[in-house]
Amino acid sequence: MNHEIREVHELEDLRALAELFAVVWGRPGEPPISSDILKALVHSGNYISCAFSDGRLIGGLVGWLGGDPRHELHMHSHILGVLPDDEARGLGFELKQHQRSWCLARGVNVMEWTTDPLIRRNAYFNLAKLGAEAPRYLVDFYGEMRDGINKGDESDRLLIRWSLDSKKAKSAALRQAAEPDVEKSGGDPILSTGPEGEPVFTPASSRVLLCATPADIVAMRRSDPALAREWRIALRGALGGALAEGYVIAGGIGEAINSTRAAGRGQSARFQAAHDRWTGADTWRRAREISCARLPFLCARFHRWLKDGVDRVSVEER
Repeated sequence: MNHEIREVHELEDLRALAELFAVVWGRPGEPPISSDILKALVHSGNYISCAFSDGRLIGGLVGWLGGDPRHELHMHSHILGVLPDDEARGLGFELKQHQRSWCLARGVNVMEWTTDPLIRRNAYFNLAKLGAEAPRYLVDFYGEMRDGINKGDESDRLLIRWSLDSKKAKSAALRQAAEPDVEKSGGDPILSTGPEGEPVFTPASSRVLLCATPADIVAMRRSDPALAREWRIALRGALGGALAEGYVIAGGIGEAINSTRAAGRGQSARFQAAHDRWTGADTWRRAREISCARLPFLCARFHRWLKDGVDRVSVEER
């Protein structure tokens, strides 16, 4: 579907955008960024765009210039929101490509933003669809947040860094980005889903590690806050710990891989290797019983050949 994406400057448009963000974040009347701040940003030459379908506002994106101009000027992409409508399908990608073109036209070659690593559709979008990287795990980055998406959880984030003129970014812009092949990775799962939906951590130190996340952490925060909290702490230790030990995130997997119906409340991707408490012929049978959807993160220790070889959503960015 074709969308009209354009920069906006008028206060009326900025007020409409602020309210759209409020709706996307589940807090109507309380936008996460106000129209007066948006006006100040656009007045000072920063990036604000809106997306329309038949004249109706359905998405928007806000960013501003940051960094030290003496060394590296980059775009901080602060907030992206798209309504969960069929007509908005693919709009997040189009908005990011519009923002990328805006930056490149002004000599800005790097963009950064943050994303919640537990929201797997966003991880897949950023790493696989855009060809960005995630160099750092940030613990409780924003502190307490009270919107409908984040309420009741700590605000751990991945720092996303997008090299806009890189080979990966160029391939992604042409929709030709490759995805890591989990089936052939030979990786060991360090975080998987147990039979009751709980996170199961398995220590491992192999070259490639696999890390699962819940199918829908936003819904889990509402239905089972304690379980959502378990996943936050478990992912912090597994993924954050792997990055601290020198691993790099090589990609995110977004689609099902030989999926079967999940047991219990949780869902996770098909295991490459089972938990070490399972042995013999029972290993793969048990692994297949609790497998379901996706492995969002594929981590590899500093093997540049692997990292460089991996050309590497309603959508929320913040």
